[in-house]
Amino acid sequence: MKNSFKLLVLALFVALSITSCHKKDGKIDPNDTKTDIVVFNTEGKSIGDLIAAYKKEFSDATCDSSRLAKILEKFKQIVASNDRFTGKAPSHIQPIYAYGIDGVAYYEVWYTNDQKALQGWVLISATEKDYPIVNYSNGIPYSSRIVKGDKDEKVYRFGVSYYALEKNGKKVSEYGEFPKYVSNTSIEKSGECKGDSKDSTVGKNNSNDDAVEGVDYFIVSDYESLKSLYAKYYFTDKKKEVAKRMESDIFNTNANRSARTSNAYIYRYISGNFGFYTQIAPNSGWNPYSCYAGCNNNAWASIFAWWDLNMSKGALIPTTSTGETCPLYRNTTARRNSVDPVQMYCRSVCATFCDGNQGATYFSKAYLAYQYPASKGYGYWYNSWWCNSAGCNVNMANILTDGLANNYRPVQIGGNSHFYVGYGYAQWDTNTDWTWAYCYPGWSENHNDDVWVSWHDFNSATELFVY
Repeated sequence: MKNSFKLLVLALFVALSITSCHKKDGKIDPNDTKTDIVVFNTEGKSIGDLIAAYKKEFSDATCDSSRLAKILEKFKQIVASNDRFTGKAPSHIQPIYAYGIDGVAYYEVWYTNDQKALQGWVLISATEKDYPIVNYSNGIPYSSRIVKGDKDEKVYRFGVSYYALEKNGKKVSEYGEFPKYVSNTSIEKSGECKGDSKDSTVGKNNSNDDAVEGVDYFIVSDYESLKSLYAKYYFTDKKKEVAKRMESDIFNTNANRSARTSNAYIYRYISGNFGFYTQIAPNSGWNPYSCYAGCNNNAWASIFAWWDLNMSKGALIPTTSTGETCPLYRNTTARRNSVDPVQMYCRSVCATFCDGNQGATYFSKAYLAYQYPASKGYGYWYNSWWCNSAGCNVNMANILTDGLANNYRPVQIGGNSHFYVGYGYAQWDTNTDWTWAYCYPGWSENHNDDVWVSWHDFNSATELFVY
C-alpha cells in the first residue's frame, strides 16, 4: 500500500480462539488459536472522507463514489434501530475481489467503536452481480484477519464463509471454511421435512431425491477448481434479479418510506446462555474418523446446548465428570467428553461423510439431528426445507421468521457449504427479500465471527421445538 495510508499498528498479534473451520496450509486445525491481525487506521470518518481516502489509497478508477455513498448512508439508516452499532463509525474500506468479476467485486467497510477497536463491518457489492448489501456484522472484519498491508496482495471472497489472500496470483493465507462443493445453479432441487412426536400423522419427507454429485453439485478438489467453479456458478441471473430489486429498495425515493427507514428494520435476538462449541478434530477423542466431525453436527450440538441451558432440557448435554452441567465450551477434557458424543450422534444420523479432512453433510440430511432429543426422552417438533441451489424457496425465510422472530428459538441454517446457528433475526419493512439471520459459524468461542446472512444465500433451514 502507498505511504499515504498509515498503519497505526504495523503488526498487532492477537491471540483469538479461532477454531474448527479456520484453515491453515490447506488444513483445518481447531487447535490453532492464533491469528495475526494488521490493524489499520481506526479513526472514524465521515462517509465522504472514507471514500476519498479509499480512492486515493487504492487508485480504484471504477469506484462509483455516488452509489457507494448512497448505499453506506442507507446502511447507516437501516441499522440505526440496532443498538449494537451504536457508537460505531466507518474507518477503512478494504477492496475484495471475486472470480467471475473483473476488478473490485466488493467493498468491505470496517467500523471502529468508541475504544478505537475494529468492531463491525458491512460488505457492499461494487457491481450489480450481487446484492447491494451482501453481509454485515457486529464482529471483526473477515479480511482484517488475513491482510498484511502489502501492495501486491488481494483478498478474494468465495461466499460468506471463505476468504483467501493472494499475492502475485498465489494464495498465501485464508480464513473461514473452504467450500466442500459448489451447486450447479442451473438445476434446482428442494424438499420439505416435517415431524411431530405427538402426532404421527404430522410428517412429510420429500427429501429422498438427494442432489447428485457431478449433476446437481460439484466436489471442490482444490483451490484451483474452486476458482473455476465459483466463477461459473455463483453469480447467477437469479442473484442479479434479486440484487436489482434490492437496489431499487435502497434507492427508493418515496417520501413516506424514506421517513420510516430508520426504524423499519425489525430485530430479534435469542436470549440466554450460548454453547460456543467447535468441531472435533480427525482421529481424536470421540471422533475415530480421518476428517472433522462436521460443522452441521457442531451447529446442532450448540443448539441443543441452548435448549439445555435455557429451556430446562437438562438431559440434552450430559453433566461433566467435574459436575459442571451443560458446559458453554468444549475446551477441557471433561467438557469434550460431555459435548463430543452429541456431535458424533448427530454425525451418525445425519450421514456425515469424509470429504478430504472435512466432515460433509448433504443439505437434505442436515435436519435429521432432530432424533437426538428423542434419544434423551424428549418430544420434538421440527420443520425443515432444503434447496440444492441457494435461496430457491421462500419457505426458508418463513422458517427463519417463525423460529427466531415469532418464537425466539435458534434455527439451524445451511449456506455456502457451511452450517450455522441462527440466533438473530432482521427484516426490513416486512419485505421478505430483506430477511436476515445473524449466524454463529462455530469457528471461535465467542461472537467475533458472527455474520448477518440473507435468506437468499440459504441452502437449508430447520426450526426445532423440544418438549
